[in-house]
Amino acid sequence: MLTGALPAGGFGVGDFRGADPRFQGEELARNMALVQAVGRLAADLGITAAQLALAWLLAQGPDVVPIPGTRRRERLAENATATEIELSAADLAQLEAAAPRAAWRGDRQSFAAHTTTRSPA
Repeated sequence: MLTGALPAGGFGVGDFRGADPRFQGEELARNMALVQAVGRLAADLGITAAQLALAWLLAQGPDVVPIPGTRRRERLAENATATEIELSAADLAQLEAAAPRAAWRGDRQSFAAHTTTRSPA
């Protein structure tokens, strides 16, 4: 979502995002406004939104280890360079102001509970 690269024609069959509330209607519109704010901050810092997200995670402490997924070699290199980005306290404050955690919409906990299959004990 943070890259802003969502499929224009909707999600394909089997794509979990098609049923995820974060990617539907008004929730998607509100989340995309936050994505744009993150993108602007990343551009101001001279990095991508994905790098900003990874750098933010890394700034949370040594007990946080992001595991980004990627399908393209250039994205792998982009993700790896995020480890070299050091966000200042001012950068972190700007990010929190632009896209506070509580501002993201869509009930992901309830969605996850409905999509998780449990094997019998």
